[in-house]
Amino acid sequence: MDPTQNAPEGGKAIIYIPARANSSRLPGKALADLGGHPLIAYTVRVAKAIKGVDHVLVDTDSPAIREAALEYGAEVPFLRDRALAGDKTSLDQTVNVFMERVREVFGPVSKKISMLPTSPFRNVADVQELVDALENHLSVETVLATDSDLSTQYFVRDGEVHSLLEVSEYNPLQYHWIKGLGYFHAYYMAGTSPRHLWLYNNFKYHVLTNPVELIDIDTLSDLEVARRVMDANLYDFGMEMQ
Repeated sequence: MDPTQNAPEGGKAIIYIPARANSSRLPGKALADLGGHPLIAYTVRVAKAIKGVDHVLVDTDSPAIREAALEYGAEVPFLRDRALAGDKTSLDQTVNVFMERVREVFGPVSKKISMLPTSPFRNVADVQELVDALENHLSVETVLATDSDLSTQYFVRDGEVHSLLEVSEYNPLQYHWIKGLGYFHAYYMAGTSPRHLWLYNNFKYHVLTNPVELIDIDTLSDLEVARRVMDANLYDFGMEMQ
């Protein structure tokens, strides 16, 4: 298959998976064992199953993480500069440098989909739906409603009453009760979005409510919770993960 056939005019679609070696709270996190596979494998394998994506790219400073990512099908065209791998370096900084190098290797990129390896529980069909939604929105992101029971909150728009569960049409920067998550975040690179999407607040926000999907592995206790989920076979990935 031609690897560029899914690329919209103006650039390719990539999935970006950042995985630095230096994790202060859980050393070696990306390679930690979860159900017989390294943690990063779960994100890579789901990403590889998604249609409409040209490259699944891992951004790491670690040769060991690079080897594991390659084993499960990702591409690691270069290693991150160690100067950008510390706790004091923001993800925005590393992304900007990474994307510059990606464009040098692969050419223009129009769609960037970020999936953090610390969120291992994703259903393939759900992620595919989020990727497909980028055809109708400037950006698509999974979020957590933090301070409010949205099912009991309502607002009025154009004379009609709506539940706050309909947050997909609203910019979370306007609301203190929405928090972005590393499960999924996709958007068009600057200057590449189709003209018909240039609408005010044309963003989609998908609220995660499945407690398993909300597991974000930052500490050993988080990892132990994920291991219990795997041991009890409590999550459906929508694909074989054994």
